[in-house]
Amino acid sequence: MLAKLEADKSLVTRNKERGLEFTIVRPSGLTMEKGSGKVAVGKVGCTRSISREDVAAVLVGVVDEPKTAGCAFDLVGGEGGEDEMAVNEAVRKVAAEQIDTFKGYY
Repeated sequence: MLAKLEADKSLVTRNKERGLEFTIVRPSGLTMEKGSGKVAVGKVGCTRSISREDVAAVLVGVVDEPKTAGCAFDLVGGEGGEDEMAVNEAVRKVAAEQIDTFKGYY
């Protein structure tokens, strides 16, 4: 986790040199379970695990939504939480709100 934090920090703080479009996705603990299609995004911490299938679905959504560029967000499984939403809705939320939960780590 420390290596990912340092890589993310470098990406954000030194990106003017690189000029990359990026989105930082910070999933919680991964499971091999079938995806539910429901996730929670934003500053949601890492208290709930998430299936690899749901992470993959979010990554596909991020690639298809250019307005997520520059965003950084935590990602956990929905698992009945009040903050759960469908994957496509979650990606739209990140894009619309320009979520950056990484701010303050650099």
